[in-house]
Amino acid sequence: MPPFFSIITPVYNCRRFLKKCIQSVIDQTYEFWELILIDDGSTDFSGEICDGFCYDTRIKVIHQNNAGALQSRIKGITVAKGVYALGLDADDYLDRKCLETIKKAIDASGSDLIFFGYRFVGSQRGHVKCTLAPEKVYLQKEILKEIIANTNHALWNKAIRTDKMREADYSGLRKKLSVNLDYAQIIPIMCNIKTGYVIHDILYNYRIYENSISHSCKAKHIFDTGWVSEYTVRKLKQYSLIDSDMYGMINLAYLKMIGPRLVTLFKNKGISKEDCQNIHKSKIYIRSKRAESLDKFGKFNFIVLKMFRYKQYWALRLMARLQP
Repeated sequence: MPPFFSIITPVYNCRRFLKKCIQSVIDQTYEFWELILIDDGSTDFSGEICDGFCYDTRIKVIHQNNAGALQSRIKGITVAKGVYALGLDADDYLDRKCLETIKKAIDASGSDLIFFGYRFVGSQRGHVKCTLAPEKVYLQKEILKEIIANTNHALWNKAIRTDKMREADYSGLRKKLSVNLDYAQIIPIMCNIKTGYVIHDILYNYRIYENSISHSCKAKHIFDTGWVSEYTVRKLKQYSLIDSDMYGMINLAYLKMIGPRLVTLFKNKGISKEDCQNIHKSKIYIRSKRAESLDKFGKFNFIVLKMFRYKQYWALRLMARLQP
């Protein structure tokens, strides 16, 4: 029987956690799946670990020169044979009944996209669920608002029809992004999605560790966040999916993403005066001013954004240092 699910995992120098990741797929209670491992030029024997699991014919390994996680995922989608696809990062793992639970939701709803919850591993932050009410079908704009307004960009807490993912138009997308790769990828996919369904089951384990790329911080991350936000605007315009409310959500999401990074950068002296000047000149930053309000950010984050807006860098540096 052909696979119903295609699980796509970019692999780059992650041998520490890779075996647990792959084994979590092998251990699924639902058996009709394929796991596509894209070895993205690993230098730590991660590729050899992938090859070692090929005794299971449901596991396919693609070796390539380093192209980045985004391009690796797109490559995985092109060869996927499943009806639905899921993202799985190589340092994370699935709950044993993940695919079985998602399959029941697909059978119940027939939706193009299924949201599910995830838990943090290596952190006291608990778990995260979609803010939309469960066991209900939502239309495209409702799903887009959830993804943008709540920065629910990840590909690993969603199962999506593979044909819809293949239809995504990535024209104009940068090949190298330091952050928000999922945001850049999911927006073109969402332009083809008609319905979504929500389950609140916690099915995915998202690992947090000190050296993870997603928790380092550089000034480039601010600029890439701005670029992806503008790319979102252009893509939604292309499909006539943008209105004034959507503009406001994109601007608000941008500020939500850069605020904590600004604190970290000022705390670690990782941002120059020239970087700050270039951020202030960017279109998305200028446009986002109207989205800054106390009720949307809370006192601390609001003060951080205002200090930066009015170029009170010395005060922001002091405030950032006082953060634990």
